[in-house]
Amino acid sequence: LRGNIRVFVRVRPFLSSDQGVDIEGRLDSAVTVKTDGCTAECKKVEGSKVVETKNFTFDKAFPCPTTQDEIFEEVSEFVQSALDGYNVCL
Repeated sequence: LRGNIRVFVRVRPFLSSDQGVDIEGRLDSAVTVKTDGCTAECKKVEGSKVVETKNFTFDKAFPCPTTQDEIFEEVSEFVQSALDGYNVCL
């Protein structure tokens, strides 16, 4: 892994204190991960209308339902590099 910069993003699950619940009790996320696993889509909403959408590309994007175990599986090489004495930032 030496010499490479990788950027990962995780869209965290909603917390009970988060705002954004619609009238049917569902949470509508402003950020979603596309099926390619690398693109995150951000929506700007005014009222009930989406007024702007932007896509951001990362080396890896984790959607809300991703578990800690799945994320660790992806970053375990970084952990091993840190144990081997290399500078690593997670």
